[in-house]
Amino acid sequence: MARIENIAQLKGAAVHFTGIGGVGMSAIARVLHHRGVRVTGSDLCPGPVVDRLRLEGIGVARGQVAGNIHEKMIVVYTSAAGADNPEIAAARRLGLPLLKRAEILALILNPATGITVAGTHGKTTTTAMAALMMERGGLSPCALVGGEITGLGTNVLLGDSDYCVIEADESDGSFLFYKPQYAIITNIEPEHMEHFGSDQRLKDEFRQHIGNVCPAGKIYYNLDDPILSELADQIGGDRFVSSSIEGAADIRAEKIELKRFGSEFDFIYRGDRIGRIDLGVPGLHNISNSLGAIALALDLGADVDGITSALRDFRGVGRRFQVAGDVDGVIVIDDYAHHPSEIDATIRAARNIGGNRLIGVFQPHRFSRTRDLHRELARALTRVDDLILTDIYSAFEEKIEGIDGRIIFDDAVEMGQECVSYCADHERIPEQLSPRVKPGDIVLIMGAGSIESTPGRLVKLLEQKNSDQRA
Repeated sequence: MARIENIAQLKGAAVHFTGIGGVGMSAIARVLHHRGVRVTGSDLCPGPVVDRLRLEGIGVARGQVAGNIHEKMIVVYTSAAGADNPEIAAARRLGLPLLKRAEILALILNPATGITVAGTHGKTTTTAMAALMMERGGLSPCALVGGEITGLGTNVLLGDSDYCVIEADESDGSFLFYKPQYAIITNIEPEHMEHFGSDQRLKDEFRQHIGNVCPAGKIYYNLDDPILSELADQIGGDRFVSSSIEGAADIRAEKIELKRFGSEFDFIYRGDRIGRIDLGVPGLHNISNSLGAIALALDLGADVDGITSALRDFRGVGRRFQVAGDVDGVIVIDDYAHHPSEIDATIRAARNIGGNRLIGVFQPHRFSRTRDLHRELARALTRVDDLILTDIYSAFEEKIEGIDGRIIFDDAVEMGQECVSYCADHERIPEQLSPRVKPGDIVLIMGAGSIESTPGRLVKLLEQKNSDQRA
């Protein structure tokens, strides 16, 4: 098959997604299916996402075997699929095109009026904000978000305009496939160093990402981030639009009022006081996330009332400060935070709710990140009143000798954290926590791995305990 350069070339073949149940893969599959491409897929652990794909008419096989692969297929895969994956091996034997997830996403984005959202933290939330503001503002975008938008039950908007908004993942350099018209960059911190290897390469790849933006386009960047601000100054030019919650910028927030589960602020764009935002998610970091997206929406001509109503009704994205339950005065919050900066921002937002104790539960993510950042992780986590640590979620990494969750536990003890415990098996944490929590406590459960099941299980135990006490 000739080199694939546009979606039209996909219509003569079936596009097969290995691991179609993943949040990123399912989104692309739905967009292609909506555009008339024949889509199939497979997944080892079918669940609600796969059920929805099947209801929409996409064939999904359970398990990944060579028999799922046929001639005239294009096979899409992610880094989660190892070299020994039978579907990938079969595709190679048959000489079929193999595309990384980012490569096929580029086929959707690059011919469109493309908008990317990149950065170390806040990508998913900012992508969702931008997409919803554009939709409410009358721009009808296609959007692919890296998490389910709370209240919508989906991570995809299937708009009918030429606008396409995506979350651009820098973790493996795949964001360099994209050639957008507009780019939002939230921040840059040393992260995913197993790919970058050095701070210089990290900066160089973000510089290249900026260079891939159309010459007539714009880059919306966070002036409060020192690395990003330095990059913008070095590159220069009139394509950059700055945002800030701390100082002078093209778009900035003023008269900030933090609330328990949200905030209010005035937004000023290029010297004009445009209006006041009632933001439906908490924390200064979410105000920061919103500003670049607001500027983008305004520049694209979105209606101001649509922008403000979208942010007022926005309740976040799955596992981003998501309230899993409020049982007899105990609030359980589920959050994806796995980097020190994310943990710090999440804890600050939780503190603003009030309450008695803030109990933090954390599952480290990746052996390499834990090895490199264990002291910074411990320092951020010791801002809770009671800390529970569990073992590392590997994310397919090989184990590193001497590195497990105890290294953060030891650091926390050394830093003076008095209430800290270690439970290697996170499955046992709900049973340990349920008898300990009291009305007024906030339980903040953080991590990017398998701990995602813990908040729901804890809420069920608390509800059962509450029911037993009333019986």
